[in-house]
Amino acid sequence: AQMERAYNAKLSPNGRYIAYQVTESPDPEEKNKRSSIRLHLYDTEDESITPYYTQGNASSVTFRPGHNTLTFLTSQEGDRGRALYEMPLDGGSPTRLMGFQRSIRGYDFGPEGNRIVFTAKNPYGGAPDSKMPYEPELYEEGMVNTKAFVADLSQDSPEPEMIQHDGTVYTVRFSPSGDRIAYSVAPTPLIDDYYMKKDVQIASYDNQEVVAELKHDGKLADIRWSPDGE
Repeated sequence: AQMERAYNAKLSPNGRYIAYQVTESPDPEEKNKRSSIRLHLYDTEDESITPYYTQGNASSVTFRPGHNTLTFLTSQEGDRGRALYEMPLDGGSPTRLMGFQRSIRGYDFGPEGNRIVFTAKNPYGGAPDSKMPYEPELYEEGMVNTKAFVADLSQDSPEPEMIQHDGTVYTVRFSPSGDRIAYSVAPTPLIDDYYMKKDVQIASYDNQEVVAELKHDGKLADIRWSPDGE
């Protein structure tokens, strides 16, 4: 038997297309391997379904503002980890928009679709290399904070700048005006802090400095800006 699951549906700004992910699980009696995550595109005008990206696993699917394209995270040959790719809505080959020293974990576009904020583990942190011939796995030891970075994809060689914050970042959101970035942040990457100690901080896009902080008690899920950005 083969099982598939559709989820994470995203509606295009003009309402015509719906992008969604499909988890394809192989028959365990035939293949012993992990499920794959493919990207599909549904056209509401002609009710057609197109297998949009099937060369590998795709995640964090987003319609890029002002570009008539779909973006997602995946890893192809030569990438250090998950990188940001783009494909036209009418099909074609994926184009690599940006990579990083470590896997990109999440991202959000500014309102014009060129500036981006993304999260990745701190490339300058982590435990030093061990000289021992073995490496024990210690629960919640040697963990590296996830940081937020900004970049301008309209530049020939975008140079990411790290937002000056403490702790580990999870969700990142551009303001509707594009001048500020809101993000949820916990003191450490520990699982208890993830569930119970996340706050919301707001940083300026121009200088990457924190300009406001919203304290929160208890669990915090997704965060969104109000339409007017206030």
